[in-house]
Amino acid sequence: MTDRELLPDPMRGKPRLAMGPEDVARAPRESLASLLADLAALQTAVAARLAVAAAEDRGQAHGAGPDEMLTAELAARRTGMSRRQLYKRARAGELPFARRVSARSVRFSARGIERWLTQKSRA
Repeated sequence: MTDRELLPDPMRGKPRLAMGPEDVARAPRESLASLLADLAALQTAVAARLAVAAAEDRGQAHGAGPDEMLTAELAARRTGMSRRQLYKRARAGELPFARRVSARSVRFSARGIERWLTQKSRA
């Protein structure tokens, strides 16, 4: 839907969403789930872009330096998933950045999350 695209913000020259809270209030009920999914995808893309930018700022964009192994809580913040979703998908083998460090412990590769988010935002 074209009314969900990013438009330049005339006040700051930065992107902003074309829809506001008042548009959501008027949106048909049956379109809300789709809107929420679109916003989640946008949030993931923005998080990926921020992660890549942060890595570039640290000089770690292409593998320089050690990889940081994150707890589920930190990985959840970066991916936009809940801790429960992370553990479930890691157990199912769906997350290439999940690493089992012991029989009862899983950690998540920060660099792997960055790559995964970048790939998702391009898809």
